[in-house]
Amino acid sequence: MTETMILTSAVIFLAALVHGIVGFGYAQVAMGLLPIFRDPGPASVVFTITAVLVNFGIFWSVRNSFRWKDWLFPAVGLLFGMPAGVF
Repeated sequence: MTETMILTSAVIFLAALVHGIVGFGYAQVAMGLLPIFRDPGPASVVFTITAVLVNFGIFWSVRNSFRWKDWLFPAVGLLFGMPAGVF
């Protein structure tokens, strides 16, 4: 393993640990530390992939309590609002 991969793994582990203990902070820790030893572009790709996995794990643990009807309206708004905000 290269030094960059070891440091990346350590930062992702630390970010997940903070998120598990406090309930937030994954993005702050990961993107605060990853660009120190990686370029910001690849760091954001690594962060995005791991953040999706972490958030999917959280969703999976609460899937039985999730009420889809409550999220229908915000999800539809997101589908139209996000592209409008990007462009």
